[in-house]
Amino acid sequence: MNNVIMYDGDCPFCNSVVNYIFEIDRKKKFMFSPLQSKFSKCTLKLHGIDLVELNTVYFLSNGVLYHKSGAVLKILGKLPFPFFLLQIFSLMPRSWRDAGYMVVSRNRLKLMSKKSCRLYTAEDRKRIIM
Repeated sequence: MNNVIMYDGDCPFCNSVVNYIFEIDRKKKFMFSPLQSKFSKCTLKLHGIDLVELNTVYFLSNGVLYHKSGAVLKILGKLPFPFFLLQIFSLMPRSWRDAGYMVVSRNRLKLMSKKSCRLYTAEDRKRIIM
């Protein structure tokens, strides 16, 4: 599997971001897997992560597992213009980027109060790994 975004499937904010990526990813570069899925748990375990942190996004690309701000920057780099330009934040020290990431992560449930349910098409469901 390549370009797999692993996210908290129970988080309204996370689901909204995933829904948005579905919409703008016309080339279908990404696959998606909730952290609660068997695939995500097994993949993370293979990379030495036994305890899944639901407040962290993971991104698997070319066999390399990225997390927190590193995952976000790698995902942005594969999105269309203008999103890939946000990779400029990679020039910041990782500790600063991850601190900013954790502020959003800790408040993600407050950022979006309602569950956003997307009705996936048969084509969309092919990109979700459980």
